[in-house]
Amino acid sequence: KAEQQLKAAETALKKAETDSQAKLTTKYTPRKQPVYPQTSSGRRLAFARWLTDAGNPLTARVAMNHIWLRHFG
Repeated sequence: KAEQQLKAAETALKKAETDSQAKLTTKYTPRKQPVYPQTSSGRRLAFARWLTDAGNPLTARVAMNHIWLRHFG
């Protein structure tokens, strides 16, 4: 019985290997829809302005945390 199960498992493994090899392809298929929209919503620019604003303490605090970590561990 164990030999039959081993034979069945080996057969299934060989079939799976040939099936997986047949599905691989290097052909490029472009997407049907464009990846990027033609117009911007402005959210990235608003985020960049908020992040680099002089009134935002987050950027300076994060920079100092990185410096502290690099120097003192």
